[in-house]
Amino acid sequence: MEIPKQIITTLLLSFFCCRLGCANDRLMAFESVNGLVYVEARINGSNPVPMVLDTGASDSIVSPSVARLLRLGTASSIQAAGPGRGSDETMPVASGVTIDIGPIELKNRNLAVLAVDYIAVQAGHATEGILSVGAFAPQVVEVDYQAKRVRFIDAPDFSPSPESVEVPVVIGSHVPLVRAEIGLPNGGSTSGTFILDSGAANTMVLLSKPFIGRHPELLQTGDRIDLPPVEAVGGKMEMKAGRIAFLRIGPFTFKHPIAVFTLNGAGVLDNPQVDGIIGTGVLERFCVAYDYSRSRIFLAPEIPVDRELGGDASGLRLVTAPPDFHRFKVQGIADRSAAAEVDIKPGDTLIAIDGKRAADLTLSQIREMLQLPDRQYTLSIEREQRGLTVRLKTRRLL
Repeated sequence: MEIPKQIITTLLLSFFCCRLGCANDRLMAFESVNGLVYVEARINGSNPVPMVLDTGASDSIVSPSVARLLRLGTASSIQAAGPGRGSDETMPVASGVTIDIGPIELKNRNLAVLAVDYIAVQAGHATEGILSVGAFAPQVVEVDYQAKRVRFIDAPDFSPSPESVEVPVVIGSHVPLVRAEIGLPNGGSTSGTFILDSGAANTMVLLSKPFIGRHPELLQTGDRIDLPPVEAVGGKMEMKAGRIAFLRIGPFTFKHPIAVFTLNGAGVLDNPQVDGIIGTGVLERFCVAYDYSRSRIFLAPEIPVDRELGGDASGLRLVTAPPDFHRFKVQGIADRSAAAEVDIKPGDTLIAIDGKRAADLTLSQIREMLQLPDRQYTLSIEREQRGLTVRLKTRRLL
């Protein structure tokens, strides 16, 4: 299946390989931020550059600032048809680039140039590019979310761990697509084709506009809330959220997960051949091995699928900015949330939580605090150079 380009081991031995590594493994640690896998790469021998390892990206990308610093020449270009509503963006492409990531050297590669600031401000982490997992094929790429390690294995040497479950995928434009089943409000279900996207942070399942058009009852039944717009390649995405009956991938069934419903998606989320995106809310429960050369992945459970992962309980969408990522602005507020009921507005700056300076925290730490329901926080807010104090009591949105 062709989709638009987007920014978007013996049995006993293998058991220990997933957790501890093997003598012939090529291992590297990664930093996990909101489920995103951050690794450091060297481009043409440069200093380490923070990049996101992304299964949802057809192409590897570097920021314009890094491209200028390294004097990467670009002689061609491609279109980046992102999920946001807006015009497609043109990406210049540098060729003949060498990328070193841990023990792996990728030679003579293409590297597209595109601003990825939208990731940095929403993750609260320096981000200078995206590494497409497809760039490493035919090697198997194993992402162990709990150990925070990536393992690279030559395809002929790969054997899955005994607790792994094989799930077939179709590789389209270097992106894995998997069949999944969605529970419908009438008690039935429907199956569809979904992108497995390790770059879709804090998302279990995002349903595309064509899929919702075929199943409008998903939007019309149950409690649905408006979410603040999200910045992505192509522009802003407008969405609603609500629980669905279930999401099933292979033998794994997630009951009553929170789904995101696309209202104005473009690119891949307006493609009738793609029913949606499965993101890090699912993937980070597993040790995931991507074997693109044989069109399959392996899922080894690390967190029980019936355990609900914490979600936002405040309704605040906070963003931050480089270079220090310690000044936090309210980008938006979810409809009917705890934040919507108190005097907080988009554009406000968070100064302190319970007397602790926000500047001494990271965006991830603040989000972890705001995921705890039934907590009372005193927030110090700055609005148009005026100081305000707001008391926020968190609660589950759905």
